[in-house]
Amino acid sequence: MDSGVMTVNIADALHDCLPQFINVEEPERIDFIVFGGEPLQDESFLTECVLHLLRQGHESGYSTKIISNGIGLAPQVTKLKGLLDVIQITIDGPEEVHRSRRRLPNGENSFSPVVEGISRAAEAGIRVNIRINIDDANLAHLPELAEFIVHQGWQETGLVRPHLAPVKNHNTNRDSPCESTLLRRVIDLFRQDKRMALFDLKGFPGIKYFLGFKESGLFSLHRFFNCEAQIGFYAFDLHGDVYACWDAAGLKEHRVG
Repeated sequence: MDSGVMTVNIADALHDCLPQFINVEEPERIDFIVFGGEPLQDESFLTECVLHLLRQGHESGYSTKIISNGIGLAPQVTKLKGLLDVIQITIDGPEEVHRSRRRLPNGENSFSPVVEGISRAAEAGIRVNIRINIDDANLAHLPELAEFIVHQGWQETGLVRPHLAPVKNHNTNRDSPCESTLLRRVIDLFRQDKRMALFDLKGFPGIKYFLGFKESGLFSLHRFFNCEAQIGFYAFDLHGDVYACWDAAGLKEHRVG
C-alpha cells in the first residue's frame, strides 16, 4: 500500500458506512482507532485528517484511540485534548535499550520525545497505554524500566498503564521462544523482583482467564486466541477499502468491502 494520506471525503464515507458493518446503538463499546504509518507525524494534511477522524468518532460517542510511536505526541497534545480518549505508545525498555531497538533515520533520540509526550498527554487528561514488546533481548531490563516509570510519576496520575506483550515471530527463519516459554520467564522475573508488579500482563493471550479464575474461582468460557477477523474488527484504509484483519490491510485480494 502506498504512503499517502486518507482524504476528508474518504474519512466522511468511512464514518457514514460504519452502521453497515457494526452495531452503533451502543457507541461507548466501539473502539475507533486511528492507526497506520505514523498518525502523529508533523504533516499538516495528515494532522487535519487525523483530527477530523477523531472529531467524528468523539461526536458519535465512540471510544477514540490512536496507536503511535509517540515521537510526535508532545506538540500535538493541545490539539488532541478533548478528542482523544486513549493513546497506545510502545516503549521497548530503558533509554539505551529503546534507542537501540527504535532507531530514527537521522540518528536523533527516539526516547526523550516519547517520555515528554506521555507526560504531556497525562497532564491533559488523555489515558496512555504503554505497550512493552518483550523478547529474550530486553526481558532483563524490565525492572529498570519499571523503576523509571515510577520515577516519572506517571502512576500517580492514574492515566498511564504499562503492559507487557510478547514479540510475535512471523518469520519462519528466525528462532525465538514461544509465548508460553516467554511468559514463564516473565513470571519468574515477577517472583524475583518486586518492581515487576507495576506491569500488567494483558498482552499475553489467555492470561485473563487465569486472572479471572484467581479472582472468582471460576473459569470463563474459553476462547482460543484468534485473529481480529473473528472478533468484530474492521480496518479501513486510505482508499476506502475494508479489511477484517490488521495483516490483510492493503492486500486488495483480502478486502471485504
